[in-house]
Amino acid sequence: DSGGWIDSDLTGVIKADDDIRPQDDFAAATNKKWKLKIGDKYYDTFQDVEDVVVHKMKKCVTDGSIRGTEADILRGYYALSSDWEYRNAQGIEPLKPYLADIESIKNMDELYAFFEDLDRNPLALAPVKVGVIPDYHTKKFPDINLTVIEEPDLLLTDSYGESQYDNLNTSYGLEIYEKVENRALYMLDKVGYSGKEAKNILRNCLIWEKKVSEVLEDVNMEELEDYAVERKKAVSLAGSFRLEELLEAWGFGEAKYIVISPGFAKKLKSLCAKNNLERIKDYLIVNYCMDCFCYLDRITYETMEEFGKSKTEEEMDYGMTEEQQEDELQFQYYIGQTPMLGALNKVYVQNYFDDSVTKELEKLTKDIIDGYNAVFNEESWLSDEGKALCLEKLNNIKIHIAKQSFDVLDFEIGRAHV
Repeated sequence: DSGGWIDSDLTGVIKADDDIRPQDDFAAATNKKWKLKIGDKYYDTFQDVEDVVVHKMKKCVTDGSIRGTEADILRGYYALSSDWEYRNAQGIEPLKPYLADIESIKNMDELYAFFEDLDRNPLALAPVKVGVIPDYHTKKFPDINLTVIEEPDLLLTDSYGESQYDNLNTSYGLEIYEKVENRALYMLDKVGYSGKEAKNILRNCLIWEKKVSEVLEDVNMEELEDYAVERKKAVSLAGSFRLEELLEAWGFGEAKYIVISPGFAKKLKSLCAKNNLERIKDYLIVNYCMDCFCYLDRITYETMEEFGKSKTEEEMDYGMTEEQQEDELQFQYYIGQTPMLGALNKVYVQNYFDDSVTKELEKLTKDIIDGYNAVFNEESWLSDEGKALCLEKLNNIKIHIAKQSFDVLDFEIGRAHV
């Protein structure tokens, strides 16, 4: 006990009999009662707000008095996703028809037909991933959301987006590989493949994915403009890969400009050559298993979650109840990462957002601006010229309270429109 500063956010630091002065540790003195109440649980200051929001979201998906197309769709979807008794009875069976469809593909024409048909291929898995960057506009294209074509998700990629295909001799790369192997072999076994078949399917999948990883180019946000080309140019770069048909089928037929790495585009021809047909099919089989496990029965979901845990890093305990964990699964994953999020946002705004909220936000923002006015006026270290410049910029701030537009909501296309 040297009398030095102690981080009062650490678990167990604050004791009930501690007499903490605000001038010594303002945060600890202010939050003492609250910290003692929550104990050792991880609980940040936004949790109470999050609890209120979750309560309202649950009303959006369960309250039959809330009417409208989106509300009806949400209730039906939530009823299915939260019905674990039904899901457990179904088990692994809902996945099998998709895998059988992939297995039936006999040639490249049939493979492209599968890529393009989002009823058969609802996860939109293909040698490319197509998306839109809605919140980043370049100087060259200030008024449009650029359509981006990039590599598909690869299994041996870490949480930072770094490929580990060439790092399997390291402990880090090996841990990632073992997670993928354990999960993939478990799922392939559950859907009926023998041990030998499962290992061969996974091997083929990773061989093809490694080929993809070898032709990738890092494109950061600042370089997007340099890689943006007219649609015809992008299609030309892709050569015999049927990019035009894919864009049309996935709902990007109106995209005028495409962001695509020329190196990756030119390699699509060889990546999708006839001799890679079986490997691409195995890529699809493994990734359908890996992406769909969470929509199946509870045992499959929990086993796959366990296989996905790190052996070297301790997971943070957020102290959530079973109900909170289930809510997180429903609203952050089953709804939050699907097109259903658009429906939930619309129903939520229609029922829990009105002009009074806009006025409250405007007042809050104005109070912040007024507070900075006082700070700048009273700062002794600022020169009069510096104060004037700060205040000029501050007082030219225009307050805009934005809310989402719901003119276009599409629940049919699936992941390609997320």
